[in-house]
Amino acid sequence: MTRSRANYKTDRFLMEEPMNRSKLVVVFMTVLGITSAGPILLRAAAPSDFTGNISGALGGKSLDHDDWDPNQHQLLYGVQSDFRKTAWPISVAIDYMGSVGEKKRGGAHITGSTHEIAIGVRKVWESFGVVAPFIGAGPAVLVAQTQSSVDFNGGHVITEDSDAALGVWAGGGLLFRIDPRFNLGAGVRYSHAREKLFKTNVDAGGTEFMVLAGLHF
Repeated sequence: MTRSRANYKTDRFLMEEPMNRSKLVVVFMTVLGITSAGPILLRAAAPSDFTGNISGALGGKSLDHDDWDPNQHQLLYGVQSDFRKTAWPISVAIDYMGSVGEKKRGGAHITGSTHEIAIGVRKVWESFGVVAPFIGAGPAVLVAQTQSSVDFNGGHVITEDSDAALGVWAGGGLLFRIDPRFNLGAGVRYSHAREKLFKTNVDAGGTEFMVLAGLHF
């Protein structure tokens, strides 16, 4: 069975299987390991000098309706991390956030997704007992992707486009210390970056709502 991909930018045709939801799990675990490596190594090198948080994130992302219809509401997943020397008043933030939405319209299966690699600063207030409010902001690289798959002659004709741009992010929330080393929490985040998909300007950012679970060190 032939499944061809028509690439919008290059007009190349490739052989590829349809998108598999299980890939999200692989992406999430890979990003968790990569993002966690820096703070963990710092902690191992100087356990008394560094502190921080590493949390997995799961929630939803709302994008501009005109840019992303019918996938303006997407599943959000990612990793939020921050670390600092104990003498620093603010932390270094390193985050990854991804989102994906899939809908059928007519005879087409339409997928939209975004990826956000963000750095910046984050202030975590540690003086409220088991509750730790936080707020942060900084620059980010955002990637936007869209794909349309149509059944044709026993296979799939896939048309897609993607773009990347430099943007910004800002967000805040609460962490609850259920244990000296474990956090549960919730956060809200906004990101913005203008990109082009199929020669149309779109905003790859949006408003993100998430629950957080992870480690404090």
